[in-house]
Amino acid sequence: IELDCVASCAAEGDLFPHEPDEVLFTFEVGIDLANGAITVDVCLPVVFDIKPGSRTNPWNLGSEGVLPVAILSDAFFDAPSEVDVGTLEILGVGIDKWTVEDVDGDGLDDLKLHWRTQELVDAGANETMTVLELRGETNLGMCIEGADVVRIVPANK
Repeated sequence: IELDCVASCAAEGDLFPHEPDEVLFTFEVGIDLANGAITVDVCLPVVFDIKPGSRTNPWNLGSEGVLPVAILSDAFFDAPSEVDVGTLEILGVGIDKWTVEDVDGDGLDDLKLHWRTQELVDAGANETMTVLELRGETNLGMCIEGADVVRIVPANK
């Protein structure tokens, strides 16, 4: 944890409830000394899969189509019933459409989501990107976040 204080303080880090490599939650703490306020933003990590079924996640920024991604369910997290899809964003852009399907073949329903490529490009997606991050909330208002690697391919391929 890092803490930096002048007129206000901020901290961020990970909570390690069991093993150091098992991050269950990330958090950000803000301390406003002038107003005596403390804010804590705790995020539940979700499994976020760009181009489900692809190992390399190629993405053509010149495409007029959509970027398919998925939030995967597991034994403890049921993405379709727990995620507030209206809060999901990549680069500050909301989703175009979504469906419920088992994208990874584990017998659990997942959320399959689509973002319009050109909206993501307009928001800052570029050829130097190697990771895309997703952020949103559960239906109970808890922050969720996930990240996956992406491989930008030339527009003519």
